Amino acid sequence: FTPSTSLSSSLDLRNSASLARRSSVRRISGLSSMNLGAEELMIQEQKEESQKKDRANILVVDDSATSRRLLVKRVEKLGHAASQAADGDEALEMLRNAATVDRPGGQYDLVLLDNYMPKLNGDEVLEEMQKNKDLQNIPVIMISGNEDVAQKAKCIELGASDFLPKPFDAVIFKARVVACLQARRLQELQESSDETSGPEDTITSRPSLPGNTNNTSLRSLGSIGSGKKPKSRRRSSGMSMNLGAEQLIKEQRQAKRVPKILVVDDSATSRRLLTKRVEKLGHVFETASDGQEALDILKGSKNGEDYDLVLLDMFMPKLNGDKVLEEMKKDKALTHIPVIMISGAEDVSQKARCIELGASDFLPKPFDPIIFKARVVACLRAKRIRERRGRVE
Repeated sequence: FTPSTSLSSSLDLRNSASLARRSSVRRISGLSSMNLGAEELMIQEQKEESQKKDRANILVVDDSATSRRLLVKRVEKLGHAASQAADGDEALEMLRNAATVDRPGGQYDLVLLDNYMPKLNGDEVLEEMQKNKDLQNIPVIMISGNEDVAQKAKCIELGASDFLPKPFDAVIFKARVVACLQARRLQELQESSDETSGPEDTITSRPSLPGNTNNTSLRSLGSIGSGKKPKSRRRSSGMSMNLGAEQLIKEQRQAKRVPKILVVDDSATSRRLLTKRVEKLGHVFETASDGQEALDILKGSKNGEDYDLVLLDMFMPKLNGDKVLEEMKKDKALTHIPVIMISGAEDVSQKARCIELGASDFLPKPFDPIIFKARVVACLRAKRIRERRGRVE
């Protein structure tokens, strides 16, 4: 047995031990990778399931194939499912058929409806929807390239939730669609709680409602845990999604609750015009001539409870509108107050920033009285539903 043989045997033993250790590490590493892969798969499945729950069914109705393609693309980009109809008759048939489907996701959550089409115009489709108890609560956004004020007024009275002008602004499109879908989900929660909050029923899941109406994920609205299925197609007492502006104002007066609106604009002329329109809707108001004054007024109120809505000019001295909005969303006492941004500038990046900060909507200058009324009523309605929901909880 020579020294060289002994050295060789020793090296062989060390190499064997090293190989065994590496093999063991590889096995452990392999198991870790498998566990990690399983966790990632589970997270991905949960994410996909959550996205399915958030996905809405939207019916796009337009006689222009080009407009339909563009609208469908934008709907899908928001993560929702889109169906198409090329005229009013086809749209009504699809809506009626969907209303008979008794399964989650079977009905439509929103209709994007062109105003001028062959066979049936948009206002005629809207009128037929309002006659049908299964369709009258579906929010409808009217789409038109025509600035016909009388036609807009007619659609508002018939129950249109909002308007989108052609050509489509991507940021405004997103704001309108998300606001309508969230308002609809809020109403479904309200209806469900009305049906499940009897003396023996309790709410086992408490959804976290958003502080604004357009930039919070629908998943945060949760679900009611009583086990009873909400009858989302029935017409709720006084809380219809397509409740007309006059009816909402009438109810507010009957309830002796007059909304208070803060008008913020550095232009005295704009402030006078806005306050006149606020008064015409039967609401009360207060004014601020710059952003800092607006924040002082809001923070001086009791937890922001004095104000139901802020009409906020985008560009002002001292503090611009987006800075005011940012400060409001940082303050727990003010974050629940809806804000409509007002601007004469067509700065898409600025609009996008305000949407991300939590603005509920936009109003362009000069003000269209019909659109002004629609925006204000929609924001107040959504806030009112949230408040009623909060009282139920």
